[in-house]
Amino acid sequence: MAQLVESHSTTKWLYFKEDLSIPGSTIFQTHKSAFGLGIDDQMILKNSHIDELSNVHYFFQQQYQGIMVEDGRYIVHEKQNRADMANGILILNLNTNVIPSISESSALQIAMSISQSPKFAWQDSSYVAFLRETSIDTSAPLIYSAPKGELLLTLKSDTLGGNPFENDFIADNYVLAYKFTIRTLDPVNEKIIYVNALGGTIIKQIDNLRSGNCHSGSVQTWYNGQQSFDTKRNSALQYRLIDECRHITTVLYDGAPIQIPQDIPTDSDNDWSSVSERPATSAHWAGKVCFDYFKNVHSRPGMNGNFYDVRIIANYSWSSGNHIQSMWEDPVIYCGKGDNTVAWHLVSLNIIGHEWTHGVIQFTAGLGGNGEAGALEESFCDIFGEMIESTYSTADWLWAREVFETYTPGGVIAGRSLSNPKDPNMYIPGPDTYGSILWNSMGDIHQRAGVQNKFFYLLCEGGNGTNDIGNDYCVEGLGVIKGRGLAYHTLVSYLSSNATFNDARTAWINATISYYGQNSFEVQQVMNAWHAVGVGLPFTGTTIYNNLIVSNTQNISHNNDILFNNLQVTPSGNLTVTSSTKITMNPTSKASSGSYFHAYITPSCPGGGMRLNNEPENNNSNNYSESDNANIDGENKINDTYSNGNIILTPNPTQGQFLLDIKNSQRDSDKNSSEFNNEIFIYDLLGNVIYQTINNKKTTSIDLSLHPQGIYFIKVQSADNLYTEKIILQ
Repeated sequence: MAQLVESHSTTKWLYFKEDLSIPGSTIFQTHKSAFGLGIDDQMILKNSHIDELSNVHYFFQQQYQGIMVEDGRYIVHEKQNRADMANGILILNLNTNVIPSISESSALQIAMSISQSPKFAWQDSSYVAFLRETSIDTSAPLIYSAPKGELLLTLKSDTLGGNPFENDFIADNYVLAYKFTIRTLDPVNEKIIYVNALGGTIIKQIDNLRSGNCHSGSVQTWYNGQQSFDTKRNSALQYRLIDECRHITTVLYDGAPIQIPQDIPTDSDNDWSSVSERPATSAHWAGKVCFDYFKNVHSRPGMNGNFYDVRIIANYSWSSGNHIQSMWEDPVIYCGKGDNTVAWHLVSLNIIGHEWTHGVIQFTAGLGGNGEAGALEESFCDIFGEMIESTYSTADWLWAREVFETYTPGGVIAGRSLSNPKDPNMYIPGPDTYGSILWNSMGDIHQRAGVQNKFFYLLCEGGNGTNDIGNDYCVEGLGVIKGRGLAYHTLVSYLSSNATFNDARTAWINATISYYGQNSFEVQQVMNAWHAVGVGLPFTGTTIYNNLIVSNTQNISHNNDILFNNLQVTPSGNLTVTSSTKITMNPTSKASSGSYFHAYITPSCPGGGMRLNNEPENNNSNNYSESDNANIDGENKINDTYSNGNIILTPNPTQGQFLLDIKNSQRDSDKNSSEFNNEIFIYDLLGNVIYQTINNKKTTSIDLSLHPQGIYFIKVQSADNLYTEKIILQ
């Protein structure tokens, strides 16, 4: 592999050398062995798509002896007919029995036995009839037949709250299993259940509920005033809440089993003003807006990109009594009726948008589960829910504000806050910094979604401060137009289903590079925004302006070095430049007589807000490499044993193995030192975590001999102290 990729590549992100011309679609045919794959391994091309820049993204699925390997997915990104980069996970050296010892039907009975529900969706004739009667695409298969068991190789069990570490993705941890999606109606639930195909035991179970002829009608909505939507006129000249243009059918739930067509609201003149039907009419309009947003903004007509049939059930009540919830259970969006005390009907734009996005993710990145991939999924749903709402008003960065503010003035003001996830006045507050004390104490995926939510808010709006692990940050906002485009591009082209927050950071960076170029202002702010929420390093390189001509008033400010090549300020130009480090102009730069040019070096964050000037873009389309961006002092002399007074590294530089000794006065003075856990992270120059562990040892032995030579950064959280240092691998 070293002959194919650049030196800054990692096991999960490969950057192919520019002098190679390997087609992305055939790379696993021509270079299979370079990836470590054996004779029994196959990489199957599942799908591909062409983005707005004409780059092609190929999505491959690993198989072993014809059986799918669940986590073995790779995305190859092709530019100008050559593989440019690739990312994902491969399970190497598999040697596993793939002949099941129990039948699929026996495995299904085992899966059903643990569901604890008397009513399975496929056995309920009224519900199956509802799906059949409301199917706009008559060629689509009926989803609610008895579930089929997919035979595959799966990870034996999720660790650490459902979030496996990279070293869990090894052959010995995989077992043959039947995978079932079990849907129930009492209570409404959907679980993915894995049954061991070699013994009949339950391996794991994952909650999978994602908590979304045309005639123009008029509707008074709950939260957005008078609007219009499309309905269908039947043979009796009655209008029904069926949008055949967008494949959306909406039902008003009354507590009894759903009956079709009786439970689809009708109207004689297509002017919908009935208050009793307003939950359904509001949800139907919101579904229209969601479809139109993804179609018009991201060129995606329908969840699957091809007019997917969606049903919305409004005014829903759960047997549990908790009606303050909404859910996506393919192909249905359930909208709770609220409790008339804390929250009103859950049919606001950002709620339906959240659930709609679950459907989009189902057909793209496939994020999910109870770990970091699940938290990322919830975050993307919050993000696009807010972006959909912002098409009708300015983004308020409060998810589900409308449904809560009706009843609780001075109390709960929204479901979640993207700008301040920790706000205790939220129905579901959460952490805004990865690895913080709050992160460790809040393990629910809806809470941990706050980290990427805050990242996205800062990316759009900007901000500065100190996060919950002591990192100072400065972000200059890109605005919601750029932000939402990058969010979609990252989601559909660069993320795999088992992504971690570190993977998400790298995916956002590479997605941004593909649009704006390496070292561009946009890439810098993506890096800075992730650093602000505790993931990776900030941008520390140089912002370069080539051939910039200033003929009006412009303000340029960055928190890093700025270099001008051939800057020209005309007599009518007024340019102010601010940097916290260094400003350099080459000899051909010139400010003409009559112009104004001001340059300031200030130690404070010059950004932290929306960027007002239109800066030229850096058109270098190379991939992100910290070797181009890192501001490393090469003259720093590092002894064989290096100490910053808090942590000691021996030896440093190292050929791979070294000792990390932590000097913590609180630990050293406490007799029960086992109470103090050390969280140790090592980052490469790309900001990726290449090593992490948690222990209560004063001295830790670490081996990096399998990693490339270079500079790495160590972060240690010990008790209430945070230490950082760098180590050189020779």
